[in-house]
Amino acid sequence: MAFSAYLALLAILLSGCNRTPQKLLETGFPERTSSSLYLFPEGKKELNRKLTYFPDSRVIKSIRVEYADGGSLLVEFRPDGSPIMLRQFHPALEGAPVLARSIDYDTGGRVTRSVFQRPDGSLKAAGRVLTDGLFEQLEYSADGRTIIAHRDFDARGEIVYFRDFERPDNRSEKQTLPNGSTVSVEFREDGTRLSRTLSLGYYVGDQVLFYGDDGVNVTTVVFRKRTISAFYLRPDGTLSQFRELTSGGGMTVTVYGPGVRVDPLDSSLAAPSAGAVARQHWRKNYGSDSQSREFVLDRVEKIDATGKVVTRYKFDNRQMLKGVEYLNSDEKVVESQDLRDDGTVERIYHNQWGDKDYPISTRSEPVDRDAGLKPDVDETLFAPVDSTDPRTLVGPPVQQYYPGCYEGYDYESGYPCDY
Repeated sequence: MAFSAYLALLAILLSGCNRTPQKLLETGFPERTSSSLYLFPEGKKELNRKLTYFPDSRVIKSIRVEYADGGSLLVEFRPDGSPIMLRQFHPALEGAPVLARSIDYDTGGRVTRSVFQRPDGSLKAAGRVLTDGLFEQLEYSADGRTIIAHRDFDARGEIVYFRDFERPDNRSEKQTLPNGSTVSVEFREDGTRLSRTLSLGYYVGDQVLFYGDDGVNVTTVVFRKRTISAFYLRPDGTLSQFRELTSGGGMTVTVYGPGVRVDPLDSSLAAPSAGAVARQHWRKNYGSDSQSREFVLDRVEKIDATGKVVTRYKFDNRQMLKGVEYLNSDEKVVESQDLRDDGTVERIYHNQWGDKDYPISTRSEPVDRDAGLKPDVDETLFAPVDSTDPRTLVGPPVQQYYPGCYEGYDYESGYPCDY
């Protein structure tokens, strides 16, 4: 009863008894509460918590906590609500309290300096912002002097460098990001980041980023889903090509000109339509005349600045160019050419289009071999794009499983369904 009466009296003193502003001026109390004190019953972790406020504001200026075990905590804030610093102390065994952790923040709320100590006062970890903007964190052994681990974090809080000096073979870390997702990061022997894997779901797959020698710039983004696809970036960060392994065993490669940028961290990243200059379609090699190559070139599409296919080159099983198609702005074939083995035009077809999805008339004409007519061909469009096969970088495609009938297919029986 006495304790309740004390709390009631404390509340009256701190709240000002709901006096009018005039009354507050007369009594000399501020118009708004300058501090609040919260007391906790026995058995709780905290003994009390005191909040102070900026003048005539409900914005917290500081929080001071005293714990039942003798420890304490102090946090100070700016008028905009962002933290300035945090200081926490271990329970004082004898003499002055021992610092447990000290953290300083910049105006954007990012940690600029941190210190963690054990109850005996030995240094457990320390961090600071480096000149390049990374945050360096060092961990120490029980003696407080020997470094046992080194981590660097970027501005987003992601690990970009890691060395485990106690276990040199340990080159991987799991990290929970601010948005709650978990990533697995692999590092090279020198501590630079090699790859970063984000799980998109058990039945969905993964997004894997691969980094250059600096461990910072992304070189390749691979998605491992029902099929495997990959984005390849140039040293300046622009998109070089997009490669996708099709479910039928083929491969599509889209080549991009300069200046096309994508966000490697976008977990729903899709191949942009703008900026592509060519698209190669490779089919699985089932013949014996291609020297054990897995893929053979089926067709190549030349793309204009508007993203439309303007020319299509077609190849036979021998990888020889056997046909060329020219398309209009609606991507309909207006002229096609059959080619001989020597590359000369054998026959030309002309199509006229109306408002139908098929040509309203087709006219063909043979071309004499002696005429020596050849199509204008940019053979650089046909060259295999030299990049690492994404399948060597990640595991096999995800075998998605859906119980019962899903989108017309029963994944348990392996047959189509309509229920």
